[in-house]
Amino acid sequence: MEKKIVLSESELGDLIQQEVNKAMRGNQKTLFSPVSITKQTFLSENARHKVSQISYHVINCIDEPIWVAKLDGPYASNDFANEIGEPTHESIRADIVHDLLRKLSLAVYGVKRNKDLQPSEQKKAVENYKDFANLYLELYRHRLNELDKEE
Repeated sequence: MEKKIVLSESELGDLIQQEVNKAMRGNQKTLFSPVSITKQTFLSENARHKVSQISYHVINCIDEPIWVAKLDGPYASNDFANEIGEPTHESIRADIVHDLLRKLSLAVYGVKRNKDLQPSEQKKAVENYKDFANLYLELYRHRLNELDKEE
């Protein structure tokens, strides 16, 4: 036989709110994950365009050349150097693009963090992210197509 517990209306409301808050915190990092732009997104897109199929070599710590031919972020027209001086075209990485799209999606609802969304707004925010991501990728493809024509 179960014990019966007597709660006031406000205590019950507080318990329910605590459980809702726990559920919301669980969604903070994963809300946009199913639709996020990732390194794989850029690997696939860059492989379709001649200009972003970069092939160059770097020297490892024992003076052997290592060929690098996959770009897993947005293509930049100019070479940049990474932390150890190797040439790279990644001045912006895939995770930065994802974070910018996430923040833009949240800004539609006047919030900065996933947890600040109302539960009723979460699905709409994910749809907004998809729309922004699709627009971004369309513009990115257009840019790469134009650069391919110039070569």
